[in-house]
Amino acid sequence: DYSAQINFLHLPLHYENSNCSSIAIDEYLNSIPSLRNSADCLLSQNVFIEGTGDILKYSDIDNIVLNIFQGEIASATASQVDILMSAKATTCHIVAIRSNSGEVEALSSLTHIDKAGYENSLREMILEHKLHHNCGKKSSGRISKIEMDLHIMGGFDDVDNSSRQITHFLIDFFAQIAEEEFESITITLKTCAVSCMNDDGMRCPLGRGMGILCDSGKIFPVMASTGHYLPMGPEFALRSSRLWAGSRENLSHIHSSSSPGILSIEPFKFSPFEQLDLVLQLSDRVLLECVSTSPDVEEDDFCENIRKVLCFIKKNSWRELFGPRCDQPILYESFTTKSGKIWQQIK
Repeated sequence: DYSAQINFLHLPLHYENSNCSSIAIDEYLNSIPSLRNSADCLLSQNVFIEGTGDILKYSDIDNIVLNIFQGEIASATASQVDILMSAKATTCHIVAIRSNSGEVEALSSLTHIDKAGYENSLREMILEHKLHHNCGKKSSGRISKIEMDLHIMGGFDDVDNSSRQITHFLIDFFAQIAEEEFESITITLKTCAVSCMNDDGMRCPLGRGMGILCDSGKIFPVMASTGHYLPMGPEFALRSSRLWAGSRENLSHIHSSSSPGILSIEPFKFSPFEQLDLVLQLSDRVLLECVSTSPDVEEDDFCENIRKVLCFIKKNSWRELFGPRCDQPILYESFTTKSGKIWQQIK
């Protein structure tokens, strides 16, 4: 249980008026002992998630685990999903929030942010939490404030400052939301392991993944044990193809509290791009330089996964998957089988 109790309503004012205003936001956050401690506590945990196929285990227990990929967002209660998680972040940031009003079941959200943007999607996430708690209204008519815990991990001290740009955007965004929603929501930054706070001293990220237990709100680093790779979950290649489908203004919402236990892949159009075959023939080193924001620190399976996605785009048509009008989502539902809990396609 992390001790950081930073209310975002006061953080921007403190930052701008302090003697630290000339330094980067992540360096300022690193100077706050409670936040530095929160990063150390998260990054020092020794927790592994692994499995076979789409079955994932946490502490040797089968769980309904929802793996959120780059550019995706999901929200769930503990009765819908056991664990929300995301991994394979370098400059990307993973954001988890959990809200509680004491009136209904707590709601958790997690997203994998790959650029300084997506404000509309993040605002929709906040709105989903407000609607879930009925905007904080008690049955008696009195206002019950929503307590929202915020956890952020990601980035490192990269040369291009790509990580720091995302950190600055996220801090500014949640500070703005805290000010706008101060009557209904209290946002507390509980965990902060971002940019320089997540760097090993050699320009490499310490933590690349984070998960949250929906029942308790406990967070933990997501990593694979030696010799294992993290299971990707359903439709890795298809969902990752969205990253190659043109500019993206919004995050892809794959699970919401209003559609319990349903993983939804919303329709999108994709097609092979010019010189795709040439890209597939590139060496790992050249491929890394071409497609990664941090080629020197990617994991060993990065190029293998990129090629899987590009081969999927080459061999498949969006019309066959989403219908001729691109209006038929692909749906998965969680089921318990003899071999564990899995996601199974239902549409």
